Amino acid sequence: MNRIAIEQLLPHRGTALWLDTVTQLNADSISGQTVVGCLGQYDHNGNSHLLYEAAAQLCAVHGARHAGSAKSAYVAKVQQLQIHQHYSATLAVTVRCQLLSQNQAGALYQFNLYQNSQLLLSGNLLVVIEYA
Repeated sequence: MNRIAIEQLLPHRGTALWLDTVTQLNADSISGQTVVGCLGQYDHNGNSHLLYEAAAQLCAVHGARHAGSAKSAYVAKVQQLQIHQHYSATLAVTVRCQLLSQNQAGALYQFNLYQNSQLLLSGNLLVVIEYA
């Protein structure tokens, strides 16, 4: 899935959309790549924790593709956030999200972000789903 298809699923545009591609999508997981320098609008030194937003956007794409009548998805909680390495603004980040559980109210995902196979960030996201 390319950036244009992602924009059709998410309200994010321009520099607010941190995903460049979705590389894998199935019923219980999704993977993708970020835009190189997605934290460019921030002082990226010491702000690696902000990359959870890329995972949140990827989870929203997953939810939009599998929830059917869902209107919107919101990140309600970030849990167990761990920074393993610092982010380099010159390389894209690979994002992988695994669906852990789901019900009518929302979904819980576990996420990992990598650069050059080095784990950058990991944690869990609780996503609340609003239905039309």
